[in-house]
Amino acid sequence: MPDLLQRVILRHQSTHMNGQRKVALIAGAQGVIGRNLADHLDADGSWDIIGLSRRGGEAGGNIRHIAVDLQDREDTALKLGGLTDVTHIFMPLMQTPLHGQHWCHPIWRC
Repeated sequence: MPDLLQRVILRHQSTHMNGQRKVALIAGAQGVIGRNLADHLDADGSWDIIGLSRRGGEAGGNIRHIAVDLQDREDTALKLGGLTDVTHIFMPLMQTPLHGQHWCHPIWRC
């Protein structure tokens, strides 16, 4: 198991086992994957969720949103610099092939 993945799993287990409230930071929270992830974590009931997107969003349940352009270093530092309680970071990204190339995820067995 890759070292980074193992550390993430151990961090998750220790956070879950000691009862500490989990705080998820989701980049792209207004996208298809990010929105579903936020809703899933909110339904779990043991998460506080901070959704990031360029447009922001409506707060509800345990979800709050921050409108931020992550490609703008100054905007990101200004709006996220004060976040100190984040325990998990999620960056749900969709990849598309470059022009003329076939893209296939290894588990799809294309």
